[in-house]
Amino acid sequence: MRINILASLGKLPGGANRNFLEFADQLVKRGHQVTIIKAVNRGGFKGRNNIKGRLREFLFLLSGPRCRPYRVGWLQSSARIIAVSSYRESCLPDADITLFSSPRLRDSLALFSPRTGRKVLRVASIWFALNPPEVSENIILLATSTLVKNLLEKRFPERKTRLLNNGVNLELFSNPAKVFRKAETIGMLFYQKRPEHKGLDDAIAAFEIVRRKYPLMKFRTAGFKRERWLPPWIEFWDGRDQRNLARFYSSLDVFLFPSRADASPNPPLEAMACQAALVMTEVGGLNDYLIPGETGLASPVANPESLAANIISLIENPQLLRDISLTGYQKARESSYQIQAGKIEAIFQEIISTA
Repeated sequence: MRINILASLGKLPGGANRNFLEFADQLVKRGHQVTIIKAVNRGGFKGRNNIKGRLREFLFLLSGPRCRPYRVGWLQSSARIIAVSSYRESCLPDADITLFSSPRLRDSLALFSPRTGRKVLRVASIWFALNPPEVSENIILLATSTLVKNLLEKRFPERKTRLLNNGVNLELFSNPAKVFRKAETIGMLFYQKRPEHKGLDDAIAAFEIVRRKYPLMKFRTAGFKRERWLPPWIEFWDGRDQRNLARFYSSLDVFLFPSRADASPNPPLEAMACQAALVMTEVGGLNDYLIPGETGLASPVANPESLAANIISLIENPQLLRDISLTGYQKARESSYQIQAGKIEAIFQEIISTA
């Protein structure tokens, strides 16, 4: 198959784009021709001016070829990666499938000719799934979680929505030398600009409860940049380097994921693959791999007291900590990119065969 993947690749890691790079790498290994395409002008949001995008596009066209090689420093992929001025049809190679995740491209791509193949929107935004706008029948819907699939099928009952969960790179995120002991180190991911739906304030509040009872406990977080509001007693790791991020997960006994809303996040799977015991909220696509009491301990949304209680239960019960870590690790292995690539390959072949 010839597959185009439209991805807004930048200097920093991104969830949906990381999945695209990993899927592309595995599909190339399976013999497919994959091109990842970054546009310097990704198009404007509805009702807003796109002056910056148009300026970037103008400067790009002045500076060299209309299509040129592009390199992603934070994660390697064997797929061909190119930069183009914009996501106009003339900028895209011929393909059997064009895969994208930005909902704002749906109207323009629906008008593209068969030259660029079937158009597949992988819905990775919980906000889009909760309130889906009109989507042309020329656009095929691909959900990242069972929750997203159910929401899309409720909105579009006459259409078939396929399911493809996120994967995890078991070569990168692994911890073969894991030694189980009484929990000493608790960690979480840190998101810039403190987005409310990620539950960072809930996590800090839970950490503070645990810290009052266990003052010698170590607390860590990883992200792109430390912000002033983060308490000084939380150690900060650079999460821009993916190998350093894997080391961060491997340094933890317990990983906390306190999100209030999510479609299908990567971090819990990555932490599970590194054999950290998972404490998380029951939101979004997390239920595709969260089995409460087995692969992780679940708490209600926006409830720091419950999150803290679950962390403390793992601190005080080393056998439970070990059991959760090992069962979570086995569950994460079921979501390897090798396995998920086989699923996306089958989905694409089925889409093409029914054209």
